[in-house]
Amino acid sequence: MSYGIVTTKVPYVPIPQHVIDEVKRLLPMKTGDQFYDLGSGDGRVIATMASAYPDAFATGVEKAPLPYTLTQIRFWRKPLRNVKTLFKNFSRVQLNNATHIYMYLFPEVVEKLLPKFEAELKKGTRVVSCDFPFKTKEPIETIVVAGRHKHTLYV
Repeated sequence: MSYGIVTTKVPYVPIPQHVIDEVKRLLPMKTGDQFYDLGSGDGRVIATMASAYPDAFATGVEKAPLPYTLTQIRFWRKPLRNVKTLFKNFSRVQLNNATHIYMYLFPEVVEKLLPKFEAELKKGTRVVSCDFPFKTKEPIETIVVAGRHKHTLYV
């Protein structure tokens, strides 16, 4: 078992670009909006969102060293002024300024985030979870994204 799985309880699984494009469609942003990717891996989701919405901000939160290092390399090679990356546990990140959140996390981690979301997120914050919905919350929209591996996005 890798160090990342032991420390984060979630393996590093890169999401295909066509799924990220669907996330981008589901989470349109305007000037000043704040997007968070919780467990941001190699930074591909925040890179896409920051590039598509240059007047909004994208923050990636990752606590596994290897994916975080890959993110740092990505933004060293192609800097984006509206991107911030945090090397920390997302449970310790204040989300009260979030307008949009994306996550691709295991079900038990998703469930543990619900009280944090209820306490910190403002009304209207859009949350998209890839493949694992909240067990106690009904999604307002469910999108199946076909491809080599099927993914389901829960809004």
